[in-house]
Amino acid sequence: MNEVIEQLKKVRLAFTVRGAWQRGDGVGRLEFFHGLAADGLSPFEMALSGRGVGETLVCELSPFMLHEYFGVQFPAFHAALTGGLPDGPFTLEVKVLAVTAAADHELVRAMARSGHGCGSSSCGCGCSG
Repeated sequence: MNEVIEQLKKVRLAFTVRGAWQRGDGVGRLEFFHGLAADGLSPFEMALSGRGVGETLVCELSPFMLHEYFGVQFPAFHAALTGGLPDGPFTLEVKVLAVTAAADHELVRAMARSGHGCGSSSCGCGCSG
């Protein structure tokens, strides 16, 4: 049975960013636990909810909306994106690579880390390490 993205599932994605800015190749991979944030689902997680392996999400975004759109996943998205953040409007194509049940110890570890930003004071994401 093909798992679908739902609360507390481990999700692995591949993404491509396309736009005029095009620094680097604009591709990356992201793995996270869906719906782990204390403040609810981000718009990104809501758009992914219910999708299964092999499905694709395509959306049009602007740089000023990235923090709000990705929510707690923004630092991981930023770190995974080759070529840096876009400086103008872009298209984000996301493909679901895997959806699995998360082990309890993985969720506990992720929850413990969730309050610590992305871990780099020089990342530019605004988390201050």
